[in-house]
Amino acid sequence: MLDRARCAHGKKPQWGTHMTLKIRLIIALGMLTTIIVSLMGASYLMLSTSRGYTDMLVSDHLRPVTNLKSVADAYAVAIVDNVHKARAGTVTWDEAVKVLADAEQLIEQSWSQSPTQNSMSHCNALRCVW
Repeated sequence: MLDRARCAHGKKPQWGTHMTLKIRLIIALGMLTTIIVSLMGASYLMLSTSRGYTDMLVSDHLRPVTNLKSVADAYAVAIVDNVHKARAGTVTWDEAVKVLADAEQLIEQSWSQSPTQNSMSHCNALRCVW
């Protein structure tokens, strides 16, 4: 039995030398497949996490910018232009007051839709984690 466990030069055979080429190729292919599948799974998890952060970014930071844009437009177009027109006499004072009231209502509505500091506390928590 010892004679069969030793090679012709008297040393013990190393691990894997008794396997055929077919078995070695199957093991190598299996290991590569395992690595590729695990990398694909990790990529999927990272993409789903990134998607969650992107959705949070859009809902918490970009949508309020559109509300602020409507506030800025209401101020610039309705209030400033209306004041100039009223001063020049192209609109009556009653029309100017009505346009100002409408602009103030639009600004109040847009401002109330923007998130408060308390609703963005999860952003501060994320900054601490990163």
